[in-house]
Amino acid sequence: MGVRIMAVGDDLIHKQLYEAARLPEGGYCFDGMFDGVRDVIAQADVRVINQETILVADEAQVSSFPAFGTPVAVGQAVVDAGFNVVTHASNHALDKGLDGIADTLAFWELHEDRVCMLGLHPSAADQERVRSIEVDGVKIALVNCTEKLNFRRLPRGARYCVDVMKGFSRRALAARIGRAREEADFVVVFPHWGCEYLYEPIDSQRRWASFFAEAGADLIVGTHPHVVQPVEWIERADGGRTLCYYSLGNFISCQVGAGTMLGALADVTLERAGGGVRIASHDIVPLVTHTDASYGRFTTYPLADYTDEMATENKIFAVVEKHRGIHVDVAYLRTLFDDILHCRAQAYNEYKTPWDVNVGNVKGVLNALRGKNVKG
Repeated sequence: MGVRIMAVGDDLIHKQLYEAARLPEGGYCFDGMFDGVRDVIAQADVRVINQETILVADEAQVSSFPAFGTPVAVGQAVVDAGFNVVTHASNHALDKGLDGIADTLAFWELHEDRVCMLGLHPSAADQERVRSIEVDGVKIALVNCTEKLNFRRLPRGARYCVDVMKGFSRRALAARIGRAREEADFVVVFPHWGCEYLYEPIDSQRRWASFFAEAGADLIVGTHPHVVQPVEWIERADGGRTLCYYSLGNFISCQVGAGTMLGALADVTLERAGGGVRIASHDIVPLVTHTDASYGRFTTYPLADYTDEMATENKIFAVVEKHRGIHVDVAYLRTLFDDILHCRAQAYNEYKTPWDVNVGNVKGVLNALRGKNVKG
């Protein structure tokens, strides 16, 4: 049978999502976000989600873009949906400072018997420990790191709090992956990297991918761009190959775009061969986030389960058609997904270069402060 790994992208909790999850009696329930994929991920042994936004215990700290604070009830929904690996090293990790990290660590500590949380640490000693999951005698080491912290800096005395991928951290990352290589049968690296909204990886992603591969990664699963990017094999100097999913896009969000509502699920099966463990098969499955006509509920489905009737109801697709003149239906989403995987999606990009994205993000922050739009 082999060991099966499934991973999805950014769990990006905008205001519309937490308002839709608010309960009349107080508090939140986010279970519905996962109803469309619950049975799918249950088929895997290792089930991974990128928790893009930091968790907060105090409802007064709940907030949306540009500085997110997500109710801990989201974490509970992630647990109840069946995910057993959560990556937390993201550009939003410091949105609520060290208090937000403390809240997040405290929540996951309550569930450490069921969930392996990556990317955040309470101490330098904890940061040095290699995280792993063992399934049927196969030990899988897991490493998570982020390229950006949205211009925030880790305090000098707490640089261990978030795993970062910077020039100064390359040696430490290589050492950590090397230890993982020694301790485990298979190594997966989850980088939070690249440029938002571009359908192809940028040069820095390719350089980091080569670095991770040469350091000992067998599989790379990327997040952060908020859109899906291609999958490719990276040839290593030792003659081996590393499989790289450059970006799985958003798992769920309220970002207004056809591409940001189209995500992906990585599906990888491992097998023992030649005294080691290798990738026996791999796939990438399109997902789509659905919302109703009033942002009253949000659920992500496999695109195979999505219908044109649902697309017609989806408020975000209505906004895309109104403002960009793009009619989004199932055929459009299938074509977009195929074009992304075959590196034909440049024409879909609203932004053409990283510079365009940076300018757009500055405008997005200003508009968000005026209450005009949703970014991530």
